[in-house]
Amino acid sequence: LGSVLRDAWGAVREHVDAVVVERARVAEAIGEIGGARALPSEANFVWVETEKPAEDVHAAMLARGVLVRSFHAAGGRMARHLRVTIGTPSENDAMLAALAEACA
Repeated sequence: LGSVLRDAWGAVREHVDAVVVERARVAEAIGEIGGARALPSEANFVWVETEKPAEDVHAAMLARGVLVRSFHAAGGRMARHLRVTIGTPSENDAMLAALAEACA
């Protein structure tokens, strides 16, 4: 396993770097959407806090063909949070458009 990781480390590092850059772009764009706020993240996803119930935002995004993770069933503070996994720039653009429409 050590040699596999060693041999692939360059490609892994390149992918991680791309995710970090894209995560920053997505978080900044979410900050420009009324009714949504990106919380700080060091992962391959962004937590999004919504003014509307996450269940409603999730359903509206799903209707546009965009799948994000909603934690509304957990209740409490989580009822207004979504988890958005960082994808390709075009996938993220589609997610941002769906989020903006869902939060309007």
